[in-house]
Amino acid sequence: MRPLHTGTCEVCGVPSVWAKDSVLDCDNTSLQKMLPMRGVFYEAQEVAGFVDRMESVLGVSLQDLIFTAHKRAIRRFFEGTLKGITGRVARLAVPRMIYEQQSRVAPVFGVGLMRIENYGRGGPYSVVASNTWNERLLAGEVAGAFEAVQGVECEVESERMEDGLRIVLRATGREREEYSGRLAPLTGTLIGDLAYPRCHACGAPISFRVFRWDRSLGEIRERDTGIRVAHMTIACFDSLLVELVGELGDEARDMAVRQHADQVRDSVSAGDYDSLVTEPSDRERTYFDHLSLIRRRCFGNPLYIDSRPGELKVHIRNPANDVMLTGRVLGTFEAVEGLPGRAETHRSDGMLEVIATSV
Repeated sequence: MRPLHTGTCEVCGVPSVWAKDSVLDCDNTSLQKMLPMRGVFYEAQEVAGFVDRMESVLGVSLQDLIFTAHKRAIRRFFEGTLKGITGRVARLAVPRMIYEQQSRVAPVFGVGLMRIENYGRGGPYSVVASNTWNERLLAGEVAGAFEAVQGVECEVESERMEDGLRIVLRATGREREEYSGRLAPLTGTLIGDLAYPRCHACGAPISFRVFRWDRSLGEIRERDTGIRVAHMTIACFDSLLVELVGELGDEARDMAVRQHADQVRDSVSAGDYDSLVTEPSDRERTYFDHLSLIRRRCFGNPLYIDSRPGELKVHIRNPANDVMLTGRVLGTFEAVEGLPGRAETHRSDGMLEVIATSV
């Protein structure tokens, strides 16, 4: 076990984790060193908004599903970091130290503020969180770490308070079988060049200066758009899609693309990204400016963007999630063109091609 760094560079303002505990490439692909888990910057409402839209279409609640998928992903990450002699010793001798580390790094990833309220060896374990990016997913993050350390499944209770959210965990038994074998992989790969502009003082990527970290609030915001984001594993979204496809079939994937495209289209049309657009009269440049969010937020690198009346073609290297990327391209196309559209995708050799056309 090696605790993550919690400092922030005084020169560039980027937390030390991206200089000391992560590896990146020129595509802005971000991986943890301890376990090559890929991370992305979600808009704070991106996952919650997607879940709400899918629930509206399906007519069923997905809250337990997204919570469980996220908890499993976080648990596997912590289990990966706790391997070896030092990990076993930490679990047995100083488990509270692991939970304290999670609380200290929470602001670095923009998920909110956390403090341990009560801890007894083996549980119960209670945490008070405030200014959370997503209450359900934050509860999953706390539960995933608890289960990795304790080695057993837990039950979780959440209670809203004046100063935030209280999360209480109690150990139960071993992991249930219904989710085994249907989990998205955590690992990622670097495809782009490892040489990229870095801060001369700490070595963190200069591109991350587009984000502003506010440790007192536990949040990250983009400097130009003002949008709150949180850095989190893509596995929570991947695992949710695996479960949906497993239950509903391949049409669930098309449904997910449609719902995310609607979400992106509404955001573009509402002007949420207007500060990105440098030349509104230039359609090609407008697409380039909007789709630059893909690389900025570590979802992949859109190397090729070609637009013509009624069609947009985008090639994205090292895509993080095909559904979210297809939805973003399609939603951007519909907002810019002012027309309904559809999307086709092709993937090979680490490249995702998305073609959006009007209907």
